Amino acid sequence: MSASNFPVRSVPPYVYTRSQIDSEDSLQGPSTTPAPWVPMEQSQWAPIVREQKRQMERECPGARQVTWEEMNGNYDLEAPAQARITPPKPAPLPVKQKARNILMRKWYIPTLLRLIQWAFCMVALVVAIDIIQHHDKPLTGVEKGSALMAVAIDGAALIYLIVVHFFELTSKPMGIRPAMAIVSVLLLDLVFIVFGSSNLGLAFVNLVQPSGDEHLDHRQLALAVTLVIALIAWILTMVVSLLR
Repeated sequence: MSASNFPVRSVPPYVYTRSQIDSEDSLQGPSTTPAPWVPMEQSQWAPIVREQKRQMERECPGARQVTWEEMNGNYDLEAPAQARITPPKPAPLPVKQKARNILMRKWYIPTLLRLIQWAFCMVALVVAIDIIQHHDKPLTGVEKGSALMAVAIDGAALIYLIVVHFFELTSKPMGIRPAMAIVSVLLLDLVFIVFGSSNLGLAFVNLVQPSGDEHLDHRQLALAVTLVIALIAWILTMVVSLLR
């Protein structure tokens, strides 16, 4: 029997007619025999189709069904499908939110802060050594104490910064480390902040009590400025480590 003898079926093979549903054979599962053709006006989908037509007429009065030629004239239906969806551009973030995202999420922020700390600790160490080696006038106790304290603190800080930054690069992020490791790093940073603040206080005492030696006063001013920047970098590093 040729395929032309079978009627054209208007619904998919997995859709049953009402006569099939009511029959006992439908309980045995889908049959491989083609279902008889049922006109759309007599099928179980006829009420749905009529309701859709009435709804379209109510919502779009004057609408009509277009032909294939009209559709193909407006849209190239025979061309291969191409995705033309352009993703929407995200709304620009406020400046405050951008700065927060950079500080909290960028990997290079801790490295940059540690480099700033190391550089200014090195400068403070060099300036303090230059103050100690100043022989034009004997240094007083406050002047010499500030320089010696800067040499001791900044010398230890240079070694500490190299070691702690190596562990920061090679170990886990701060947020998932053990509690003891987090507290150790924060307490060590706090120790250098406390001693750096004390050293900065001695440097400010030397500024308000000039020695009369222009060369020495300039060195004391350079030491004070360097200690201020280094202390700000220490505090920022500690805050970023806590928040990250």
